[in-house]
Amino acid sequence: MHGGVNRERRRQIMADFRAGAYDFVLANRVASEGLDFEFCSVVVNYDLPWNPMEIEQRIGRIDRIGQVEETILVVNFVNDATIDERILSRLLDRIGIFESSIGVLEPIIAAHAPKALETGFDFKLTPEQRDQKMHEVLTAIEEQRAGLQDVSDASSALLVSNDVDVAGLEDDLIRTGRYIGQLELAELLDDWARVDGAPGIRLAKDRRTAEFYGNPVMAGRVEELAKTAQRTRAETSGLTTQLRNEIPISLVLDQELARTGGGTLLTATSPLAMAATAVPGHRQARFASLRLCVTTEDVTPGIYVVVMAKAVSASRGGDEIWGAAVTESGRDAGGGPA
Repeated sequence: MHGGVNRERRRQIMADFRAGAYDFVLANRVASEGLDFEFCSVVVNYDLPWNPMEIEQRIGRIDRIGQVEETILVVNFVNDATIDERILSRLLDRIGIFESSIGVLEPIIAAHAPKALETGFDFKLTPEQRDQKMHEVLTAIEEQRAGLQDVSDASSALLVSNDVDVAGLEDDLIRTGRYIGQLELAELLDDWARVDGAPGIRLAKDRRTAEFYGNPVMAGRVEELAKTAQRTRAETSGLTTQLRNEIPISLVLDQELARTGGGTLLTATSPLAMAATAVPGHRQARFASLRLCVTTEDVTPGIYVVVMAKAVSASRGGDEIWGAAVTESGRDAGGGPA
């Protein structure tokens, strides 16, 4: 399975693989992100990339919800006695990459890796000089890592105060109408596309899949997520390429279809959704008007001026929209949560 295989064929391969038609699937980087292989227990990396985020993504194809095996096997092939192997080993072993937060460390590694590679391929240096320069690079990485750890430790109390008990949360969200599903996220992307002048979302007839059409402006917004370390380049590079070249992005809006068919499920934490919510002034309602139908005789029909206000209450901070209304004569008509 590779980039030359169209999406429909890829989905068929995934469905057949899940059904047991194949013992293994040989794929290039197209299978390293966005696909669910929870029915497999072994992943073999024939080419070990320098970027640890890519390794994490590959492992995540099988180490995910639905995995029934108690133990999974990850096999990595590395060519011994090569410059690449030496640089990778020193980088990954020294900073304990798999024992810490890979996502946080990726920007640090990305900043220092070019210098490490340049040192490794500088044949004018003696072995002692090369080791010294590599030591300097690794020391710089460790210093930045220590600084990030200090910030993480200091913010732990804030993170704890924002925890939410998720037991029964989804039922409550659906009951109160505050649940955001895939269709709502698709509408969010469509609104974003309209702001940036792109065609936007085209839903399939069954509303379980969609095609998203963007443009270079939107590619820049997604790319900004990687620059600010909100998302990794491994997660954004493919999307930015498709948006910049105005190639449609296939999205799945049904969780079960994504699980069994191998498509990319649109989630609130996806780079596309995050970029959409970061658009300044996105979908702000100004000079709006409302028409309400009431079933009680306590409210006199007529024209009212409604003022929308934002309020924060209770021990845990949050935002709610409240409304306050007055009649044309200026009489208070009451207020409350919208």
